[in-house]
Amino acid sequence: MNISKADDAMSLYREVVVVREAVEKLYKKIVRALPAREGTEEWWVKEDELAMEDYRAGRYTEHASIDDLVKAMEKKFGL
Repeated sequence: MNISKADDAMSLYREVVVVREAVEKLYKKIVRALPAREGTEEWWVKEDELAMEDYRAGRYTEHASIDDLVKAMEKKFGL
């Protein structure tokens, strides 16, 4: 294999890697857009991903105690 063919092969390989990464991202978007049946493995994975996104973005509330949590739930749900 001469240098030109080796360069061509490496160039094609890099393109394949880029395309594969794009396909993986697209697949994840499609999976996230489709509703999963509640309770299935896919549903749990999706819910866990969404929860981790919320956590990383700071969209959560800390409670000092169980009583504090109960009061917050009662207030939120009007109990």
